[in-house]
Amino acid sequence: MRRVIALGLSLAGALALAGCASSASEQRKAELHEQRAERAASNGDYTRAAAEQRRADEERREAARRAAEEQQQLQRQPYTTPGTTPLVNPTAPPPGAPY
Repeated sequence: MRRVIALGLSLAGALALAGCASSASEQRKAELHEQRAERAASNGDYTRAAAEQRRADEERREAARRAAEEQQQLQRQPYTTPGTTPLVNPTAPPPGAPY
């Protein structure tokens, strides 16, 4: 029974890691498709080169989307309790104003 549980947990962990691609890995995929497009074009296979270029563009868009998503996750929200607003000093000068 313990083996079954351990196997299930390890399988779930492996699937979770496989599904979590970062923007850097998406960018590497785009570079790979770009290289394939260049190789196909140098061999005269322009149809294949166009398809690989399209895939590279899709991967770059996905990488940009993931990078923005990762950046949003990094931004911290001010601590507030539910139903309250952040504490702000109303008499403080705005940021960048001379004192």
